[in-house]
Amino acid sequence: MKECWDADPLKRPDAYAFWERMKRFNLDYQNMTDELFKSEIDNLEMNKIEENYTSSRLFTSKIHNFANLPEPKNATEEEQEGFHSKLYDFNIPNNSEIANHQK
Repeated sequence: MKECWDADPLKRPDAYAFWERMKRFNLDYQNMTDELFKSEIDNLEMNKIEENYTSSRLFTSKIHNFANLPEPKNATEEEQEGFHSKLYDFNIPNNSEIANHQK
């Protein structure tokens, strides 16, 4: 699956390669023995417990001090100008005008 997330699109599998891999995965799953299947399920459950433990640490945080923050202020007109787009007057000719010009 990590190949699918590669930043370079050329390193990602195409749809056909992905389909073939999923078919193989499905066949492997169907050909599993019951004991192997049970051990895989047990491993998944253990991983889930470990994941819950580690993810719970992500939501604990230290106390932050917000006492010395600057007062909120509105943007000045100059700062707001940076967010405005400029209007340009373009003349886009239609195809007949281009054909007449090229003659």
